[in-house]
Amino acid sequence: MASFIRKASLKLDKRLRLERTSSGHNVEAAKKGLEEGCLRLSEAISFEQFYDIISDTLRLILDNVSEVLVFCHDASIDKLVSTGSVNHPLPGYGICKQTKDLGLRKVFRILDAHDPLCQLLSLSNHFILPEGNKVLCSPIQDRHTKKTILFLVVICNELTHDSKENLDYLEKHIAATWYRLNQLQTPSVVASTSSELDYESKKILKLCGELYDRDGERLQQKLLHFLQEQLDCQHCILFFVGEDNSIFSHVTLPNRPKCELFFPISTNSFGTAIHKKCPVVLSDITAVEREQLEKCFGVELHNMLCMPVESRSDQSHVIALFCAFNKRRPAASAADSSNTNTPTNTITQNNNYSSSSSVPHTGTTSSVTSATGSAAVGSGASQTVAFADFDAMDEIKAHNTFRYTTTVLTSTIAYQKEKRLKTQTETMLNVAKNLFSQLEDMTELLKLVMQEARNLCNAERCSLFLVNENRQQLVAKVFDGGEATNEIRIPIDKGIAGQVATTGEILNIKDAYEHPLFFTGVDQKTGFRTRAILCFPIIDGDQVIGVAELCNKIAGNSFSTEDVEVAKAFSIYCAIAIAHSLLYRKVQQAQKKILLTNELMLYHMKNLSVDEVTALLSEERENVCEKWPGIDSFLFNARLTIPYCETVRCVLNMFHELGFISRWHLDMDTLVQFSLTVKQGYREGVSYHNWWHAFSVAHFFYLICKNSKHSVANQLSDLETFVTFIACLCHDIDHRGTNNSFEINSKSTLASLYSSQGSVMERHHFAQTVAILNSGSCNIFSSLPDNQFKGALDILQNNILATDLAHHFKIMGKLKEMAIHGYKVDDDKHHEMLLCLIMTSCDLSDQTKDWNNLIEVAESLYEEFFNQGDLEREMGAQPNEMMDRHRAHIPEQQISFLDNVAIPTFQLLSDFLPETQEALDEVHLNRRRWDVVKSEVGDRNIMVKGKLDIKHLDVDRLLREKESEAANNSSPDTHNAVDTHSGSESHNSTSNQNNNNTSQNCVANSKH
Repeated sequence: MASFIRKASLKLDKRLRLERTSSGHNVEAAKKGLEEGCLRLSEAISFEQFYDIISDTLRLILDNVSEVLVFCHDASIDKLVSTGSVNHPLPGYGICKQTKDLGLRKVFRILDAHDPLCQLLSLSNHFILPEGNKVLCSPIQDRHTKKTILFLVVICNELTHDSKENLDYLEKHIAATWYRLNQLQTPSVVASTSSELDYESKKILKLCGELYDRDGERLQQKLLHFLQEQLDCQHCILFFVGEDNSIFSHVTLPNRPKCELFFPISTNSFGTAIHKKCPVVLSDITAVEREQLEKCFGVELHNMLCMPVESRSDQSHVIALFCAFNKRRPAASAADSSNTNTPTNTITQNNNYSSSSSVPHTGTTSSVTSATGSAAVGSGASQTVAFADFDAMDEIKAHNTFRYTTTVLTSTIAYQKEKRLKTQTETMLNVAKNLFSQLEDMTELLKLVMQEARNLCNAERCSLFLVNENRQQLVAKVFDGGEATNEIRIPIDKGIAGQVATTGEILNIKDAYEHPLFFTGVDQKTGFRTRAILCFPIIDGDQVIGVAELCNKIAGNSFSTEDVEVAKAFSIYCAIAIAHSLLYRKVQQAQKKILLTNELMLYHMKNLSVDEVTALLSEERENVCEKWPGIDSFLFNARLTIPYCETVRCVLNMFHELGFISRWHLDMDTLVQFSLTVKQGYREGVSYHNWWHAFSVAHFFYLICKNSKHSVANQLSDLETFVTFIACLCHDIDHRGTNNSFEINSKSTLASLYSSQGSVMERHHFAQTVAILNSGSCNIFSSLPDNQFKGALDILQNNILATDLAHHFKIMGKLKEMAIHGYKVDDDKHHEMLLCLIMTSCDLSDQTKDWNNLIEVAESLYEEFFNQGDLEREMGAQPNEMMDRHRAHIPEQQISFLDNVAIPTFQLLSDFLPETQEALDEVHLNRRRWDVVKSEVGDRNIMVKGKLDIKHLDVDRLLREKESEAANNSSPDTHNAVDTHSGSESHNSTSNQNNNNTSQNCVANSKH
């Protein structure tokens, strides 16, 4: 052994010199070097050899190694010391101490000249690392105690991905070898010199040297082949204990497809070996389990040894079960047995299934006639092989073998599992990427789902069914990646797919023809032979939305537990993709319906009279002040003066007089069509929020611009003025005669679209306005540059939303502060708040008109309120007093509204635009008029058949008499004060006495 190792060392030294002449390591050379290093580690019988092998192997697997230091734990002093000719302890500070405390490998690109490692490397204090070289420090810990047993220091090039993997693998073997050498030095195990090693131990050591494969399956095959030779048996198998209280094994036999054996621990005889940690023989297992094993191996089982494999770190934990079958009887014993009367079984065996003319197994020995295969004791003619029971020596051999190989086996299996999980994760992410790229087309998505399912589980065919809950059916349009001619529907409770859809559980069927739910007619019709089926549900939340059915594992008899786990993970991505695809389809359909509805609405809105458009285009713009004298006065009553048919013409003239046409280069054809379309956008059946209201609001802003020209010009930009006029025209377009509260409580379509954002109706008005602008013939913003176009839309949205009184009350405090501290022209927030105030004032402008106009407006407004109240009553709700035609007290409600909403608003407006004081005075006068009406009618309901029953009252005369009487009863000084400020005093006294709840109800139920 020693001479063999010396020869190997000389051979390795020569190879090292050849390797160092090249600029870097070849990947294949490093791999071979790793295999040779692991082989030598398994054969090492002394720590001196152990340290040399570590140093040599590191030089092979790492690039451009210039120095290697190995520190090993010295139990006598409990320290890590170097393994050279002079034993130096590991430095107690610097990068070595830092890495050891961390317990993880680290690479240092800079080595401090004062670090004690420099001296250990025989370097000067002025040492500088060669270009490209790094200092690698790697602690290796005992897996049981987590204590550092070895410490590696290497100066080499930067680690590559391959070199990191090689180093990980080598370090595992280094730790295993260190543990083995420590055990060899213990007298109770084996002697410490090679001369004292017995023959069996040498063979186990040789086996350990061969267990360097990273493929767990190949490593198992080597281990089982060794045990098959040691125990002289026909077959060996290793069952691993799963986390789900089951045992499983992947069996690969020559000239036979790969199969998987799976047994639940709680329901089979193998559980005895795990729980009691004792061997199990053939007579201990059930007939079903024996039949399954015989079917897998293709031979009759005569005897068996099953023993637990315990973890080296925790001997109370069983990690696997080792099973050996059909132990051969020695040739001499077999000859003796043939001369006795002991019952025997004679079986002709080949590479496929055994053809048996046997009697049941009854004795401890039996014989098999073998033609070919591993059971043959010779070649050529058939020979009779005798079998004997496993004995205690067989158990000892198996136990000693696993004693030294379990660590390597478990670490390799763990490495392979981590690698498989990494690969599966990467695959699943790629699958998810592919699935989510096909959400638009359900057919293409289903094709892709089946393709990915086949690839992941390596299946021959796949079918996919979607669940139709309404009809309780499974529906399939796509089969095996192709689209079916006709849609196929099956009942949801029929067949294998039906059972999975009903129960939501995966079915992994090893033999389809033995399953009672399998329908053989399809195979007979198509000629396709179904062997195995993996059927799994696609679940979205708690609901099964589909079922996928995979048929026939390629290169295998049936689907494995790994395939089941992959299917579970894959089904999650399928569920998300299919659910989102269905949702995407619904969203698309909803969008198309909305688009169709908008197109229909715009069609009717744009169904303009050609003659009317032509007439408006052919006319010259005229001065509205000349046509309607007084139209530029706040006291002008547009509703009672301008005919309805002349309103659009008047709007066009206001555009002209305010300079918008010339300033913004408006196309007259576009402007005419826009104005007529907006007019048609207001519903004729709505009594108050109709085109007359929009025209009145726009006219009031026209008045502000005409009478406060300099103030507006100094405080607002040209674009803000232009867009605000348009907002006044469009602010209530398509109003339904109901307020925001009604839309939300009735769960209307508008509420479902906008309730989460607030201001339901206002957002709908803005959306309708944008829809009109998006039609090419009505886009009056088309002449604006891109930056101004976006700004215009923002101003338009803010202005329309500002007409929600809830928004107005939120900013009232800020408006008052702005009025006190002054308006800042360069503050965008001040601009926005002033525009909101102007929009609210324009929206309430009917309160600034004369008494006749106010009565007409109140009749229209309350008729709208009462219609909403009637609808609420039909819905089973009690309408608010303001909306209830039987309980509404109109004078009191109007006084409350004026005191809490209108007067404060116009007072603020006059603070910013003093020229609007005339409008504020008229609001105060109307407030006093309502006070007179309240005194005259008391609590009587004055709304009769949609009309206010107060027109017979001479309100102005009664007001003069009341104020004259009040003046006569007061002193001269007070009389003068009342004469001058009677409106303000009346407002203040009433405001102080107002019930706050009444005003809140007013705001909650109406914008006005």
